[in-house]
Amino acid sequence: MMRTDGAVKPANTSHSKRFLQHFLMEWGVVLLSLTVVLITLSKTDIVGMTNNYTYDRLLTFSEREADPRIVIVGIDDSSLRMLGIWPWSRQTHADFLHQLKQYEPKAVLFDVLTLEPSVNPLDDVQLGEAMGQFDRIAAPVLLISYAGEPTDVTMPVDSVARHALLGHIVQNPDPDGVVRQTAFNIKDKNGTSWPVLTRLLTGNDDVNDELDEPDALFRIPFNVPKGRYTTLPYWSILNHQVPANFLQGKYVLVGATAQGLGDQRVTPVSGEKGTVAGIEIHANILDTLLNHLQIHDLNQPWLQQLNVVSPFVVLMLLFLWVGERFYLLTFILCVTLYMSFVAYMLWVQRMWLPPVSGIIGLSLTYLVWSWRRSIVVLAYVDSGLKNAQNHLGTLPHFFSTPERSHFLPRSLEQGMSQINQLYQFTGDSLMHLPTSLVVASSDGKILMSNQMALDLFRINETYLDDLLERIDSNLDLSEFVGSPHCWELLQGLELNGAQHGQFFQLHLTNVVFGNHDRGQTFDSGETIWLINFMNLSAERQAQQQRAELLEFLSHDLRTPQVSILSLLELQQHQATRLSEQEFFERISNKVHHTLGWANDLVHLSKARSSQYRFNEINFANVVDEVIEQIWPQAQAKGIHLLINEYGRALAEQSWVQADGALLTRALINLLSNAVRYSVSDTTVEFVVEHHHREELNDIHRKIPIPVTSPTRIENWLTCHIIDQGQGMTDVQLGRLQTGETHQLDGQSNAGNIPDAAQSLGIGFVMARTVVERHGGWLDVSSELGKGTQITVWLPLCEETVESMH
Repeated sequence: MMRTDGAVKPANTSHSKRFLQHFLMEWGVVLLSLTVVLITLSKTDIVGMTNNYTYDRLLTFSEREADPRIVIVGIDDSSLRMLGIWPWSRQTHADFLHQLKQYEPKAVLFDVLTLEPSVNPLDDVQLGEAMGQFDRIAAPVLLISYAGEPTDVTMPVDSVARHALLGHIVQNPDPDGVVRQTAFNIKDKNGTSWPVLTRLLTGNDDVNDELDEPDALFRIPFNVPKGRYTTLPYWSILNHQVPANFLQGKYVLVGATAQGLGDQRVTPVSGEKGTVAGIEIHANILDTLLNHLQIHDLNQPWLQQLNVVSPFVVLMLLFLWVGERFYLLTFILCVTLYMSFVAYMLWVQRMWLPPVSGIIGLSLTYLVWSWRRSIVVLAYVDSGLKNAQNHLGTLPHFFSTPERSHFLPRSLEQGMSQINQLYQFTGDSLMHLPTSLVVASSDGKILMSNQMALDLFRINETYLDDLLERIDSNLDLSEFVGSPHCWELLQGLELNGAQHGQFFQLHLTNVVFGNHDRGQTFDSGETIWLINFMNLSAERQAQQQRAELLEFLSHDLRTPQVSILSLLELQQHQATRLSEQEFFERISNKVHHTLGWANDLVHLSKARSSQYRFNEINFANVVDEVIEQIWPQAQAKGIHLLINEYGRALAEQSWVQADGALLTRALINLLSNAVRYSVSDTTVEFVVEHHHREELNDIHRKIPIPVTSPTRIENWLTCHIIDQGQGMTDVQLGRLQTGETHQLDGQSNAGNIPDAAQSLGIGFVMARTVVERHGGWLDVSSELGKGTQITVWLPLCEETVESMH
C-alpha cells in the first residue's frame, strides 16, 4: 500500500511480484466497490437534493443582469385596489390590450386563463379582437396529467384561440418543491405538441434543435435576482401612465404578481424572500431562450457514470505519484479543481455536472488510502520495535507491554504520551524560569522567550541586537554584528535598562545539536544560544545606597565637626577669640545640626529598609500632624505658615494608602527645610489639590508616574510646599534631583548664598524614598532669589473618587 524507494534485489523478485499482485487485486476491489457504491448513491433522493442545493448556490455566485428587452406588467395589489376584486371582466382585459397596442411592443405574453366563456359573450369577442391587433401574442392552455395518465388539455375560448398563439405554462418542480426546469414541448393524449409559452414569443429559429424532442427538459438559469426585471402595474397601462416609447420593441409579459392570486412558486432565487410570481419565471425562461442560456443535463448514462467515477480514479493515481506528506494537500486540490470544473461547465458551457457523488468518491478514496497507510505505518513501527527488542533485549518502559498482542496502538500511544509530557515539561520549565531568558539562533534571530522576558521587555523584535539596543539606548552593537566572536563579546555585557528601571548582565550558554533525522527542528551541528538576563538592580541599588551613606558620613556629618575644631582653634588666639556666649551658640548650632543630620540618616535608613504598613488614612490627619510639628519652628523664625481653607477641606475628602508615620515624617522634613531656609517675615504655603490624569496634559509636565508603579493611576493628590527663600541655581537643582546632594554645599557657599540647598540632602532623599514607596513621585522647581516649590504626588483611593462624585 505504501510507496517504497530503491531497487528490488533479485532474491526478492518473487516477493515483489506477490506484493504487486496483492496491490493490484486490493485496489481493483476498492475501485469496483467504490464505483458500485457511488453509482447507487447518485440515484438516491438525499444525493439528488444535495446536488440541487449545490446547483442553487453556484447559480447565486454568478448573478447576471436582467434582459432590458423584457418588461413584466403585473396584476399586483395596487391594481386590485384600483380595479376591484379578481377576476376582472374580459372587457377590462380588452381595454387593457387596446391601450397596450399603442405602445407598439414586439410581442406579448398574456398569462391569464380564459377557459370558460364569459357571462357576456360580447366580452369574449372583444378580447379576441383586441388580441388580434398584435403580430405576436401568446396565451396559455391548461395541461393536466394524473398519475401517469396521458395529459389532458383544456383550450381557451374560441375567440382567444383564433387570435393568439397557444402554449403550455407547466413548470416542473423537483422533489424538494423548487422549480429549476421546464419542458420545452409537452404532448397531450391526442398527440398534439404544445410548446412552452415563451417560445412562441421568440420564434422557432432561436432555439436549439435538441430541445424540440417531446417532453425534453431544460434547466432555467435563475441567476437574475428576484425583482430585477422591469415591472409595471397593470393599471398604469390601462390608465396610460407609462411614457409613450417605453415599451416599444420590447417583450411584454402580463400576469399575476399579487400574493393572493396564488400564482407563486419557489425557485433557487426566492430564498428568504419567499416565492416568485409565475410571470417572473416566464421572464427567466424568455431571457434564457433569447440569450441561449439554457442549461443542459448529462443525458447519456455513460457520461453520468464517468462523472461519478473519474474524480476518485484520478485521485488514486495521484496518490501513487505524490509523496505521503502531500496526500491531504492532493485531496484538497482535487476537490477544489473538481468543483471549479463543475462551476466552469455550469457558468460557461451551460452544462450541469452533479458533483456530490464525485465529492463522496474523493472523500472515501482519501479515507481508505489513509486507513491503509496507517495500517502499514503501525505494522512498520511494530516490526521496528520487535527488531529493537531482539537486538537490545529490553525497551524503555513506555514501550514495554506485558501482552504483545496489545502493543498496537496502546503502547505506541503511551510512548507518544510520555514524549509529549517530556516536551511539555521542558517547555514549561523554560517559560516559568525565575529569570528572563531568550533563545536565539546562531545568526541572532530570536526563537523564543520565556514568560518573564515577555512581561518585562514586551519583545516584538526579530533579532537579538535590536532587543538589546532597545533595552539600553546607549548601546551600539553594529560592530558586533557579523563578528565571528560576537557571542563571546556579549558574555557578561551589562545593560542599563533605564526605561525599565533595572540593570541586567548577560549570561550566555550555547547548545550544539548533534546528528538528527531529517525533519527535526535543528540541523546537525546547528548552535542555539540561551541568553539569561541576570537582574542586577538589587545589587546596584545596594551599591548606590552604600555610596550615598558614605557621602553623607564623610560630608554632612564631617563638616560640622571640622567647623567645631576650627572654632576651638580660633578660640585659643586672642585676636580671633569670640565672646563666650557667641562661641557656645556656634558650638550649639553645629552640634544640633549634626544631631539633626543623624536623625535624618536614621529616618532614611528606616524608609529604605522598613516593611511599610499601608492603611487607608485620611490625608487631613497627616496635614494636621505636619502643621502641628512645624508651627513652633515657623513662629520662632517669624515665618507665616499658610494653608488655605479650600486645601484643608480637600484634605478631609482625600484618602490615601499610606504608612502614616513615614509619610508624616517625609512631609515634616520637606516643610521643615522650607521654614529653615526661608527669610523672616516671608510665607510658606501648604497647598492641597486633586488632579485627574487627563487634566495633567495642560500642566507644565506630564504626570510623573514612577517606573515602579504597577498601573497608570487615574486620580492623584498633589501637595505643594512653596517658600519665598533664596532658591537654588539650575546646577544645584539638577544635582538635587539626580541625587548628587553631597555637592550642594560647595556650590552654595561658593556663591555666598545662604545654605537653602545645603542639607536638603538626607531629608530630601528620605522624603523622595517614602513618596516613591507609596507609588507617588516628588518634583522640585526653584528660581534663584525667589524661592522653591516642592510638589508631592500621591495616588488617591477609590473612596476619594466616589466622594467627589
